[in-house]
Amino acid sequence: MRGALARSVQKDGQRRLLRAMAVNPLGMALTVGPVVFLLALHYGASDLQMGLLYAAVYLGGLGALIAPRFLQGRNTTDIVAGSWAIRSGVTGGFILLPFLASENIKVVGILVVTYLVMGIRSAGVIALPPTIKALTNSRELPSVNAGFHLRWHIGNLAVSTVSFLVLSRLDLWPSEEWAYVGLLAVGTVFNIITAILLRGLPKTATLEQGDLGSLLRATGTVLRTPAYREVLIVTLLQIPMAIAAAYMMNQLKNSMGVSPAHIFMLSFCGVAVSAAIAKTLCVIGSSIRMRVLLFMAHALLMVLGAIWVWLDAFPVEWQLPIANVTYVFSTMALAGSGIILAALVAARLPEKDQVQVSTVYQLSSVVGALLGIGIIDLLGRVIDWNSIPGMHAYSHAFVLWLAMSIAICIFALLMRAGSTGAFTTELAQLSPANLFTIYRVHRLPTSANPSLGHMRELEGLFASATPASRELLLDTLRSPQARVRASALKMMGEAPIPAAFPMIRDEALSEASPLRGDAITSLGFIRHAEVIPLLEGFLNADDLTVVASAIKSLCRQGQAVPHERALACYRNCGSNRQRLDILFGVLALADRELMLALCAWEYERRSPPLWLRTVLQMVAELLGDPEHMAELFVLEQEQPSSGLRDLIADTNGTPCGLNGDQLLTWVEAGAWDQIASHGTFPPKLIPYDTDSCIGSIQLSRLLAS
Repeated sequence: MRGALARSVQKDGQRRLLRAMAVNPLGMALTVGPVVFLLALHYGASDLQMGLLYAAVYLGGLGALIAPRFLQGRNTTDIVAGSWAIRSGVTGGFILLPFLASENIKVVGILVVTYLVMGIRSAGVIALPPTIKALTNSRELPSVNAGFHLRWHIGNLAVSTVSFLVLSRLDLWPSEEWAYVGLLAVGTVFNIITAILLRGLPKTATLEQGDLGSLLRATGTVLRTPAYREVLIVTLLQIPMAIAAAYMMNQLKNSMGVSPAHIFMLSFCGVAVSAAIAKTLCVIGSSIRMRVLLFMAHALLMVLGAIWVWLDAFPVEWQLPIANVTYVFSTMALAGSGIILAALVAARLPEKDQVQVSTVYQLSSVVGALLGIGIIDLLGRVIDWNSIPGMHAYSHAFVLWLAMSIAICIFALLMRAGSTGAFTTELAQLSPANLFTIYRVHRLPTSANPSLGHMRELEGLFASATPASRELLLDTLRSPQARVRASALKMMGEAPIPAAFPMIRDEALSEASPLRGDAITSLGFIRHAEVIPLLEGFLNADDLTVVASAIKSLCRQGQAVPHERALACYRNCGSNRQRLDILFGVLALADRELMLALCAWEYERRSPPLWLRTVLQMVAELLGDPEHMAELFVLEQEQPSSGLRDLIADTNGTPCGLNGDQLLTWVEAGAWDQIASHGTFPPKLIPYDTDSCIGSIQLSRLLAS
């Protein structure tokens, strides 16, 4: 059950959590990570023992089975902070390792302490996603999650640096063993500091229904719900892959003889690149589809896994440089895949029973880890990998890595209903143009009262025609600022988005909205099943601006409008701006009869020249003459009678059955009755001034052609 937090409390909680996550890696990366792995290898741990150690972060999730029952009714924030505090004390057990009797017992001691830490951690982790979700909104969640990982990688940079410095000067320590133990002691101190920082988080939720029955019901919910089931499948594939990838350290130290200091130097480079990836995901995480990110991360991991499988196929002198480079990029890709999975887990939690579903996700990590250890051990026993050309003693682990990456890439294509063609379209989100747009959006300042420069930049982003610009357009339609929404509505003519229909519909239905007409106009460009019935309903509105906009949009949708209603609205409009909307719509529909009827009414009311020219040009455009009518009026404006003379010349001197010279004489004399009685003009298009005369003659030609 999630508590409702004020926005200010959410923001304060985010800041506190980010501070804690900045200190956390200085503790956890030293006490559950490469330092512990290298110490175990120093003690001579077997491959199976190392597999158990690599899998501890996942197998420790078994604690999630019993933790909720004992923590029922406790606040999730307290659970998170308490978990960190208890495991801080447990990690102190590493300091006792040098005093144990034999190296085999020391390896067992490492496993015992590590699994205790991971079991306690699981209690905190099941409460962490609901806590994070309570402190963020849906738009912030991917970026905040990436922010946690960014701090984790920055902390790891410090850990790798310190570890490299310590292990590169082993002569300053009584032994290599004590160098490792010294690092573990520093990690324990930082674990305690993290626990203290987490105590200051706001209360967010309580753990309810922590019994086995509620866990079984949550499991049923996950299995029945496609979105939750997808998290389960990705976890079951990704965890074995991550365990298999951890054997890179075995390959470097045991098979290639790389020193611990060298490994930490590679780790430093890998973490530095991972920090850059985490920062990138902070910016783009909320703007790119999850399955696209998942596919791209594992496509890279698939290539890297293949290199590790066939590392011995390269010339001997190339193998170490290739392993160095591949280790760095593998660290980066694994970090990216971890961020994506964490974001997937955090985003796909129900409103109720969040802790229970989070527990199910953790238990799927346990199953994935057991599968990973079992498959790696089985592959190592049944096949002599050294005898296969190009492969080596740890190829069996990397084969699993490769297979799981391929499986996740395939699954990413199936994560959502739709064809691979739709997925290909989604891959456009990773195009340079789209990524540049995302970066520009990220730099765009947020303001309750945006400046003119801000508005211009916003409209420039709308025009970029990238997936990111479309997402920005949808966000802008939700803005509380009317002028910001107006910018987005105007862009619908250039980049109509069906997903924008709900926001535009609400704007169009709001009688209090100053943008109602703009919203109805935008509906003319959107192809959506509900648009036409909605627009037809507006035809009966009392506000003629609404009716005029609805007529225009219906015509743009290719829908015929009752002529009587259109004519009545046109006649009663209070401004030519409203009439222009109707004319634009009729022009888009190419309804010749209605357009001529509207033009005839303008003749009937003897419209002023400037407006009549506008109407006549639109009629001529509908009849297939987009330019000549306008040219005639330009000539007439530059020199009186020149446009009419040009038209007389075009009609061989007999426009509408009149003698050209006689017509000029009557026009100069204003003898419009004579012109009307002797000429053959279209019905109701009888001239009353020079402009209307030019229009009538030219329309006669167009109608006759």
